[in-house]
Amino acid sequence: MTPLNPATISYLLGTAGVRFSGILMACLALTPNLMIEVYFGYVGKHAATLAGSDAGSARVHFLAMVGGVLMCIVVMVFVSRIAHRAVMQAVSETD
Repeated sequence: MTPLNPATISYLLGTAGVRFSGILMACLALTPNLMIEVYFGYVGKHAATLAGSDAGSARVHFLAMVGGVLMCIVVMVFVSRIAHRAVMQAVSETD
């Protein structure tokens, strides 16, 4: 749950002396973020295409894309809340 891109994270973890297994786990944990970024790019491309067309099926396609974006946002909120609780629990256990 970091705003840095995966290449920067890999570099920082490598220079910090983190073991390969830790770097591998961090890269695997970034997979959901990567999938959401790719999906937003897909939606943006198709939204631009639909803006220039007047096909009847364009409306259904647009609604499906909006539904997908809303689902991504709901999943991001849900996962971030779970991550927040896990971090807070870990911090309280160390105190």
